[in-house]
Amino acid sequence: VRRAAPETAVAVWTICADTLAEAEHLAASARMMMAHLLMGMSIAVPPPEDAVVWLADNPQAAGLGGRRRVVLGDKAQVRSGIEAAAAEYGAGEVLLVNILHDHPARVRSYELVAEAFGLSGNGDGAMSAL
Repeated sequence: VRRAAPETAVAVWTICADTLAEAEHLAASARMMMAHLLMGMSIAVPPPEDAVVWLADNPQAAGLGGRRRVVLGDKAQVRSGIEAAAAEYGAGEVLLVNILHDHPARVRSYELVAEAFGLSGNGDGAMSAL
């Protein structure tokens, strides 16, 4: 189907947890992985406990690449951040991505975001408005 005008979508790195502190803890894995990548080393996504220790021991490496836009926090914080990113880019669609060591934490993050927007699963992995 040909659209009358182009549409904008934006992808946002999003980590949602029950608390901001938990979301920041989970984000440590990707921060460590990205720091290694920027130093020319590819590593598997580490457990957050290992990443927190490594980041504390390597503050110069932990700061590589600055803090890219990350929307993280509890449901209200993440909803607000996603809405702000969509508004900033004039996007009608937002794609969420994250890098987490633990698959259940990744699933939980997406579930919490869905709850924040009043969405529910339809059984096939897709989300729909209630």
